[in-house]
Amino acid sequence: MFEVQEYDWNVDIGEIDATKIIVLGAGLCAQVLLSYRFHEKIAYICDNDIDKQGCDLFGVPIRSFDALSCEQDSSTCLLISSKKNETAFVQQIINMGLLVKHSGWFLGVIQHNGEIVHKIPTDFYFADRRKNYSKMLVMLAGYKPMLWEVVFKRLVRFIPGDVDICIATNGRFVDAISEICEENQWSYLSTKRVNMAATLNCAIMLHNHAEYVLKMDEDIFICDGFYEGLVDTYQRVEAESNYHIGLVAPTMPVNPHGYVRYLDIIKKTEEFTKLFGKPYYGYFDHLAAQYDQTIYLWENTWPLDSTAKRFRDMPFSYFVCPHRFSIGASLFKRETFDRIYYIDGKGEIFSEEEDIMVKFLTLGLYYTVIMAENVLAGHFAFSFNPDHLSVGKIVDRMELFYKSNIDSFDIS
Repeated sequence: MFEVQEYDWNVDIGEIDATKIIVLGAGLCAQVLLSYRFHEKIAYICDNDIDKQGCDLFGVPIRSFDALSCEQDSSTCLLISSKKNETAFVQQIINMGLLVKHSGWFLGVIQHNGEIVHKIPTDFYFADRRKNYSKMLVMLAGYKPMLWEVVFKRLVRFIPGDVDICIATNGRFVDAISEICEENQWSYLSTKRVNMAATLNCAIMLHNHAEYVLKMDEDIFICDGFYEGLVDTYQRVEAESNYHIGLVAPTMPVNPHGYVRYLDIIKKTEEFTKLFGKPYYGYFDHLAAQYDQTIYLWENTWPLDSTAKRFRDMPFSYFVCPHRFSIGASLFKRETFDRIYYIDGKGEIFSEEEDIMVKFLTLGLYYTVIMAENVLAGHFAFSFNPDHLSVGKIVDRMELFYKSNIDSFDIS
């Protein structure tokens, strides 16, 4: 199914293990590359400028992008040489169906100094059921099968019909999820390389019609009005405030920021403090592997759907997060994605939560994280990963807790 090659981020053109190299864009970066790092593997250059087509650059012919449709070699490297047109070139390649047709192709980006610093994932399988809506949901899944029945049931019930849904598995193909996607007419994306950034970048780029992108993990329990509420909060804050919005997230009780606001709203802060100590905003008081606190928060959330309705019926309110936020469920605009994409040389937009939350949104672009207080969702637990042996105890206890209370997690 896959042909995959691994490269360091900064690679010399001679180190690329491909039989053919095609440069996209005949601008300054291509000139630098051909002037100082010319290689006999470079077959030709593709450019959309008809005045350049038919000419050559340092003896390398310039052709239209249509030439790519004739390529049959599975070991081909495409090098994007225009930072300005980088996203447009990627979308053009996707629209031509080339990344699906040639899953072993390698994409890199050339900097002005001629270095190749960035690649876009091509080693993937994609079951394409897109409807080309202006809103999408991409869920990272594949590791927590115990939760799928209820989590996916909630997706079916509560996500509106005008949202493209794509379930993505990172580093593995999962037959059960593939079948769930086929049954519900959702797209399924599976990447070979174990890299959250590559998987999410790929999913978002494939859904090039989506203006709004909702990224979710597979342990989020959504309720009625979830997607609509996040979009409404985004639009109202955007229209009525002076914040540059990076993302909008729901209120989640099991969250290092959301639990403080949640306790305040349900008037349980004093009780929680007596049991566990004073709650604080921020990652110093992260809920990772905190079984007793997690159980307390869940027991004071049930029934989830009724509590979510209470929050939905409150007067409109939101809260500005002043620190790093956990992005298990977060809505952002494509224009934000595109802007972050230009800043990060490695293209690792979602390589770690720290990258998107600290480096890009806050320190890099000074975007604001908004928590929608009228939108409630349940996050199962932090550090609940069967492959993570260091948190085995909480995994066992949370698994028992879930199985003993599955009706409470289900739709009520």
